[in-house]
Amino acid sequence: MKRKIAMDLTYEHSSLLPAFEIIQHYSGKKPLAVGTGAHRIQAYKLLDKFNLRPYFNTIIDADDVKQHKPSPETFLLCAESLGVEPKHCLVFEDAALGIQAALAGGMDVFDVRTNQITKAR
Repeated sequence: MKRKIAMDLTYEHSSLLPAFEIIQHYSGKKPLAVGTGAHRIQAYKLLDKFNLRPYFNTIIDADDVKQHKPSPETFLLCAESLGVEPKHCLVFEDAALGIQAALAGGMDVFDVRTNQITKAR
């Protein structure tokens, strides 16, 4: 019941971030993936609310991984699915655990909260 309430509230109050303009611009020009810590039912519900699935070549969610963020597994699976080396990926992220995961996977990160890029080492 708690999960359903949380999911309903998330769905009701969710909105697109300005970074969506970047997705629109690069869709079909560069390989794009969603790497989310949400379970598939939640992720697809939100993606479908905004009709976002057509913009992405792959979607990796919590049901696809054994180790969740801050493990890099989610983002590494995205890169593998796209056929792109992690060092050539830029992750758009809105949470500290996701930033840690992307950097641990050798990917640069754009923090959508601060509009700053952190380079992988």
